[in-house]
Amino acid sequence: MADAEAICEAVSRPNMRFVATKNVEQQAILSIHRARQGFVKARTARANQMRGLLSEFGIVIPQGIRSINKRMPDILEDAENGLPGTLRKLLERLNDHLKELDRQVEELELQIKLWHKENEASQRLEAIPGIGPITASAIVATVGNATEFKNGRQLSAWFGLVPKQRSSGGKQKLLGISKRGDTYLRTLLVHGARAVIRFAENKVESESWLSKLIARRNKNVAAVTLANKNVGIIWTLLAKGTKFRPNHTAAASAAPAVFPFGFLRLPNVMITISTALLAHPSSRPVARIGGLSSLTYCLKGKNIYIQRWITKVCIYSLPCYLIRGQL
Repeated sequence: MADAEAICEAVSRPNMRFVATKNVEQQAILSIHRARQGFVKARTARANQMRGLLSEFGIVIPQGIRSINKRMPDILEDAENGLPGTLRKLLERLNDHLKELDRQVEELELQIKLWHKENEASQRLEAIPGIGPITASAIVATVGNATEFKNGRQLSAWFGLVPKQRSSGGKQKLLGISKRGDTYLRTLLVHGARAVIRFAENKVESESWLSKLIARRNKNVAAVTLANKNVGIIWTLLAKGTKFRPNHTAAASAAPAVFPFGFLRLPNVMITISTALLAHPSSRPVARIGGLSSLTYCLKGKNIYIQRWITKVCIYSLPCYLIRGQL
């Protein structure tokens, strides 16, 4: 009875957030993802088992599915490696099972890619570096309506890519990532970020954000940071329906400041008007706060906050002085 009352009380709260219901199409594609994930785990376990059995007889195979597929035919045909006939038959059976699991994974990946080509939102996510058809389709099918989240940070917290907090008494203490939410999606995002980092290490560009991050932090930390950044981009693309633009940040930072009034766009005119305003008797309190040195400093583009404040002073104060005839 108490549980039912608590549920009714929670439902009646105006700020209660509910889990979005998935449609039949989302459930179907997620079922394919779960089946593929199971086949991948079984394939990895089978490969490790074969590698362990061979290591007991002195035959060492490097890690990776490709190494086993490449070495197994030669090992089975070599009559001088000392393997008994019973073990050879067992290895043939295990190798056939490994090939069957590999075939099942490839067929399911083909179905996922076909669904990805027919889904417009999934195709938009694929343009983000580190996100392919597998990750994009899984995110679209799992997240669904991204407007359920207020911003990209809430979506990152839902994925478990934000730090855990042990804060109390006004003292903030951040730990490692929370690892909450869907482990499968978080794994895909981090692995995609690792691929981007491996590619970025071979590039000459040392002024990029990712290159500077790799230079000062561990690669694992950089991978999680990049995955967290990609989640913010994912939320923007899904919630606002926009397309990914690689140079969006650089173009926004390089764009010049645009003022509402045309005569305020010229720096010399702006300096003259602002100097007159600051010299006016009624503007002395403002002059003591900012001063002409702050105005000159902000015009060089070194302090965007002071620039915004000075712009507001010019825009809102100038019409009043013009109307009263004091300027």
